Amino acid sequence: MRNSHRCIFGPGVQLHRAALLLCIAGLAASASAQNAPPSDATVLHISSRLVVLDVVVTGRDGKAVPGLTKDDFTVLEDGQPQTIRSFAYTSSPSDPASHSRSVLVLDTLNVPLEESAYAKTELEHYISTLPEILLQPAMLVTVNDRGLSVLISSTRDRSALEHALHALHAEIPSNLMRHDNEARFRLTLGALLQIAQATDGAAGRTELIWVGHGCPGVNLTAADPAIAHSMQALVQGVSDALLSSRIVLYKIDPAPVGSAQMTPSLDNFDAAIDDSVEPFADTINFDTIVQQTGGSSFFNRNDLDTEVSQAVNLGGSFYTLTYRPTYTETDVATYHHLRVVVARPETHASTRLGYYSGAASTAQTPAVDPNKIVDTAIVSSLQYRALAVQAGGCTRSGPGVDDATCKLTVPTSTLQWTYAADGSRTAHLLIGAAAYSAAGKPLSYTHHGITLHLREDQPSQSSATMDVPMHIASPAKKLRFIVLDTDSGKLGSAELMNPALAPSR
Repeated sequence: MRNSHRCIFGPGVQLHRAALLLCIAGLAASASAQNAPPSDATVLHISSRLVVLDVVVTGRDGKAVPGLTKDDFTVLEDGQPQTIRSFAYTSSPSDPASHSRSVLVLDTLNVPLEESAYAKTELEHYISTLPEILLQPAMLVTVNDRGLSVLISSTRDRSALEHALHALHAEIPSNLMRHDNEARFRLTLGALLQIAQATDGAAGRTELIWVGHGCPGVNLTAADPAIAHSMQALVQGVSDALLSSRIVLYKIDPAPVGSAQMTPSLDNFDAAIDDSVEPFADTINFDTIVQQTGGSSFFNRNDLDTEVSQAVNLGGSFYTLTYRPTYTETDVATYHHLRVVVARPETHASTRLGYYSGAASTAQTPAVDPNKIVDTAIVSSLQYRALAVQAGGCTRSGPGVDDATCKLTVPTSTLQWTYAADGSRTAHLLIGAAAYSAAGKPLSYTHHGITLHLREDQPSQSSATMDVPMHIASPAKKLRFIVLDTDSGKLGSAELMNPALAPSR
């Protein structure tokens, strides 16, 4: 155990998320230098990357083309052919092998009030057309001035989606009204990152339907160099996280036909696949992020509900290809261009346009403090699966004392280990633990940094067990734990409902 910090709130205090975040902000500032390994150690980072590409192939009629084989595809990375290692076809969202899911995002941060009201109405109409039991799980979230909020987590119940959306009240986007573009940019990309982290480790792919304008564009050449570097590092990390989580992003613009707010037609598609051009070198815009995932932007139409349906159906049938890149990994963030060619006339293949290796991939969020990742995840209702964390029982520190120690386990195979010259290895984790009342009010939050050590002569372990101290007041009805592997950026979460504290030993 390296460091720990905590905030405790009395049971009579009515706290909202903002109060917890104020506490969290103070805790995070004191922990920013916890995670680096000793500077005098000789270390070797081991990594082997398997790239997974989901490819949608359409014909002249815009419909999916079935029946293709592995030999019909050529994968080019930076113009060089790659060896396809595996090949599969998913015929529809109802295919049991697809494990696909949808995330519907209602963007109220970057959209005027009247347009967000229209978007909500059209989204309600779209959901009403779905079967009572959805073909694939769906999640409904909103993005506003406070960031990402989950209206309902993964469900196949149409009525549950309808009730969650109906309960959402319209609000004025204050950051939009203040023209605070940088805040909107960071909140929007932060929401994308949270969704990517929540789906990382899940089987199958995710269709992310973003109803809204997305974040405002940024001209990096005109920005302050420090801010430009920070924004570029953030978009690189988010872009790579979307690839790792197999997310394809579709944007549905709710602006009416002829509106000045309408997304302009993109004319940089050729540049986006030009092997000499990096997509975020000079400018960043939301539609380029959409293109990078292999998705599409819909705009200049007044049938938003139909557009959402088309976006979902467009990703319903796809081919999955995997390969191992032939490049040599470096510590420098490098963009690699991808292109898939199908040897069938009059077909078009849509897939991811590229990814970042090196610094951007080994630290998925180079512009985000790891402490803030944990602090943001702890107050979210998202479930994170990349580390498969499990929570065990909790034991009191003493008779009648609310301080306790809870056990967490995580599979060692999901962690990124740093190897030293003597054969030993270490993994660096950040752990957040919070207690909530029955009404969902935060009662306490603890923040820990932990280093796991394994000697070369130690037998192989399938899982690592950690003791996490925390304060659990008697009104606590839920405990939530977040574990971050600071070297890989992977997250895991676990919850305990109605926790019972065993007597102290």
